[in-house]
Amino acid sequence: MKKKHIYLILTTLAIVTVLFVIAGLVFKKEENEKQQGLTNQYDVSTQGTIAYVTHFKGKPQLKLYNPTLSVEEKVLELSNVEQILDPTYSYNGNMLAFIVAKKNQEEDSTSSIQLLDMKSQKISELFKADFLITELDFTKSGRSLFYIGAGSFKNYSPITGPRPHDLDIYEFDIEKKESTQLTSFKKYGLSSLNVTTDGKAAYYQTDDDADAKTDDEIFETHQRIFKVKFDQTGIETVTDSKRDVDIFDFTITPDEKTMIFQSISNEQSGSTYIYELYSYDLKTKTEKQLTHLQEYTDRPVISSDTKTVYFMVDKKFGKSDPQYHLYKVGIDGDNPEEILLPN
Repeated sequence: MKKKHIYLILTTLAIVTVLFVIAGLVFKKEENEKQQGLTNQYDVSTQGTIAYVTHFKGKPQLKLYNPTLSVEEKVLELSNVEQILDPTYSYNGNMLAFIVAKKNQEEDSTSSIQLLDMKSQKISELFKADFLITELDFTKSGRSLFYIGAGSFKNYSPITGPRPHDLDIYEFDIEKKESTQLTSFKKYGLSSLNVTTDGKAAYYQTDDDADAKTDDEIFETHQRIFKVKFDQTGIETVTDSKRDVDIFDFTITPDEKTMIFQSISNEQSGSTYIYELYSYDLKTKTEKQLTHLQEYTDRPVISSDTKTVYFMVDKKFGKSDPQYHLYKVGIDGDNPEEILLPN
């Protein structure tokens, strides 16, 4: 009788386990299918064509929009378990690179770097990596594609979910089809990769934790913008080292004179944070607030003529799932307006 009870218990546990697994898969599928609308993944070409990613019933779609002709074209649609990240134009606008990865990166953290030929509209796989790639950037010549790669994808704290770790900067030679690791940071956080036009250095955002040894010192660190020279001659803190409000997303003009970054404008208010864009003059080391929308601004992109700054605004920040809208503003903060994308 005891054996029968044990078998019954084991059988019941097995059935319950299977049911939970099935329920989990169904839940993931439903959550994926719920994704709808514009994401904050986009770029603007030299010619003014906007490449952006939307979701339709959870399926990521890569679209191109020509504002002058008011013409939209869908160039790619993937399954609802995949995602399209960081569409990035080459300097001449002839190529568009982007990352294809799984939404569940804990189960599958591989990445495929795809390349869209803007003239032929053909998409090819440039290379595949067995680790997560988070961002891309071209050199001016278009011969190399730089990227941020993660050495691992896991939890490093009980209160946070799995995230990419051991982040470093790499270069992929398009002609030789070879990748080279350029840094040995092994960072927990590394973003906003902006490679100089000659490909000899890069600007990036991370914590200023180089001298932090204790937990208290790490807690007191701030997120700033740095510049690294790939010949290993040094790392420079670009933004004000005394600024006590973190800096997040940023972009920089090709002449390396002006930087546009995202930061909190109401840190001391005690209410929901408001994220605005700021302009920073690298020569005079002065900054000014560029936007005053009282919302959540994100992912600035500077036009090729450096007269316009594009950016995303999340209208539902802190309230529900993101609801992104594309905006533009003059480089001096003049005339902010929404760009109405089709559909």
